[in-house]
Amino acid sequence: MNPPSACEIEITVFGPGFGESILIHLGHNTWAIIDSCRDSRSRKPAALLYFEKLGLNPIDCVKLILATHWHNDHIGGLSEVLSTCKSARFAFPLGFNEPQFYKFMKAHAGAPIVDNGVSEIFSVFELLRLERRDYRSVTADFPLLSTKCNVTGVTTTLTALSPSHPDVISFVRYIGSKIPTLGANIGRPPAPKSNDLSVATWLQVGSSAALLGADLEEREASGGWSAVLASDTRPQGKASVFKAPHHGSYNGHHDEVWTRMLTPDVVAIVTPWNRNRGLPNRNDCLRIGRLATQAFVTSRKSNLTPRFGQAVTRVLRDANIKIRRADSPTGRVTLRFDLANLGATWSIDRSEESCQVSNYFDG
Repeated sequence: MNPPSACEIEITVFGPGFGESILIHLGHNTWAIIDSCRDSRSRKPAALLYFEKLGLNPIDCVKLILATHWHNDHIGGLSEVLSTCKSARFAFPLGFNEPQFYKFMKAHAGAPIVDNGVSEIFSVFELLRLERRDYRSVTADFPLLSTKCNVTGVTTTLTALSPSHPDVISFVRYIGSKIPTLGANIGRPPAPKSNDLSVATWLQVGSSAALLGADLEEREASGGWSAVLASDTRPQGKASVFKAPHHGSYNGHHDEVWTRMLTPDVVAIVTPWNRNRGLPNRNDCLRIGRLATQAFVTSRKSNLTPRFGQAVTRVLRDANIKIRRADSPTGRVTLRFDLANLGATWSIDRSEESCQVSNYFDG
């Protein structure tokens, strides 16, 4: 695959069975990275591996790295990405800069038990401190990055749509209540039942747009997608590309997002989550397939469930060892928009590991 031209906008969504990362080319070799995941085969950050394949140097071309939230399926290898992309500004949701979150991270970073991404995000903050890197904390309707095409004069802008202030307050209160007391046994960091903080973004490309939903969930009238819809300062218009939030789960769905923020011929992209019962489920696939003109999942569903005899199963159970389904290979869906082509639409290229939403459960 060749790198995009100076006037081509690109959105590439990566997703193995566990993880998500998005690359955006805003034109003229200016790139943004949203979240990070590791390639399921090489274990390298998917974004850095992609730059290698395109023959691009991320040190020169990546200008923004955005961590939408701190869960480990969105920040795998993030410290390596940040360390490599020396020219990039780091951005994270407002609330990460609060003392409560730093205390929470520091308390859990060295815990001997598998965490929910705390060690990785703590490493990122330590890197920011040691290298004195530039960073921004963002909230709803915050401009992240913008470029202007020298050939067409068209401006491409990436804007944060969330979190809302009520979401930030909810997050800070929750994290503050989970800071371990002195002398307490520190185990697995608690994860909230819903994503209080997650940065959904809007990419405006001339008169076209893409809505990248991160893991933003519908919470209540003052938060989540309801807050995005209620904002009178967010970018207006309708997007023809939609990265479905929270792996296509229904708790990230809002009817009015589809009717007010997306075009009728929208292309939807879902990243899978092969943990517990897995996402998207069959109902999610039916719903998204019905609402979108085209809908893709970045990686096929993994059916590699390990099977053991009774004796082995008993030993694993007694040792409190859980065996998970193996992740499917990392796949991608790439969309490009040519600013120099009048009347252009998004072209779609995807890896063989991806599939249509309607075929996700076909194996």
